[in-house]
Amino acid sequence: MWARPKSATAGAGSPAGSSAGAGSPAGSSAATGSSAGASVNGAAVPEYAGPPRTNPPPAAWRPPIVAEPPPPGTLPEQDHDRIDVEEQAARTLTTGIGLVAGAICLVLLLILCARAVF
Repeated sequence: MWARPKSATAGAGSPAGSSAGAGSPAGSSAATGSSAGASVNGAAVPEYAGPPRTNPPPAAWRPPIVAEPPPPGTLPEQDHDRIDVEEQAARTLTTGIGLVAGAICLVLLLILCARAVF
């Protein structure tokens, strides 16, 4: 568990107490934030040495090369009149199927209601 190191001087927060370590170039361990000599619950806290060093890549290593795909081909021309006719036919078929399904549901609803009433 981390704990703030205890200050060497009693008046570290006051201007008179903080001027004692301010004259030296290195400062005190409490002033520089160094944890050398600091202890937590009587155990010495090691100083952080930084992240571990990484191994360099092999000398012949290069990033992978992505093959350049060929340019896309041209699309065939669209027959807009034929597309409009097919869309109208699809709309008519969809409407017809919806009307038939709705009629079947209405007939079934009437049959169920007639059985419940009579």
